[in-house]
Amino acid sequence: MFVFPQDEQQNSGEYVCMARNPDGESQKVYKLEIDGNPPVINGFQQNRTVIKGVAMKHSRKLLDCKAEGDPTPTITWIIINVHPNGTLEIRNVRPSDTAEFICLARNDGGEAVMVVQLEVTSVLRRPIFKNPFNERLVSRIGKTTILNCSADGQPIPEIIWILPNGTRITSGSRRSSRHQPSDDGTLLIYSSREEDSGKYRCGARNLLGYIEKLIILSVGQKPYIFTRPKGIIRSISGEPLYLHCLSDGILVFQFLR
Repeated sequence: MFVFPQDEQQNSGEYVCMARNPDGESQKVYKLEIDGNPPVINGFQQNRTVIKGVAMKHSRKLLDCKAEGDPTPTITWIIINVHPNGTLEIRNVRPSDTAEFICLARNDGGEAVMVVQLEVTSVLRRPIFKNPFNERLVSRIGKTTILNCSADGQPIPEIIWILPNGTRITSGSRRSSRHQPSDDGTLLIYSSREEDSGKYRCGARNLLGYIEKLIILSVGQKPYIFTRPKGIIRSISGEPLYLHCLSDGILVFQFLR
């Protein structure tokens, strides 16, 4: 069996399948015709795209749906006025226009869908953190650590996390086994390890701006004291006294009277 990773018009043509052994050979000719390339909407390669939009009340809103493909795709909006170039126009936007609008592009090669989740609001606000200050957190090995980056704004800001190793995580990205972002702006780190220590940057972004804060995380383990007194320690007044306190890890020692 021969598999094409992706159907393209350039793959059209005749293909010969040949089988051979010491007794002879046999062959069969296959003719492949590919009608066209499936549509691509606004440059997004996947066949279904979901984007979010926002509009001010009583304003004019344009939703672009530019599709490319061979042959040229036809564009269909499920609702309202459509411009010849594929743009959907909504005049005098009202709260009732808050909805999902679906753009469908279709040709002989297939179809692509773009879903626009439109939110109509009367107020726009830049992102602002509920706790705007940089933070230092301490967690223990093996525990679940919660980093908080909650933010307000209109439209609701998208939260972006940048891990100490440079990895970017958003609520819509594929989640790892131990780092999971939540819609409320928190980042959960399961089974925390020492290598999770470091500087975490979190950002909040919407149409009006972007803000960022820093969270420094230290992950360690509870100290353990190896030496224990076997009874009352006695000393002679005026003589030096040595009290041994051997423990694991890098610690700050404090003796209390």
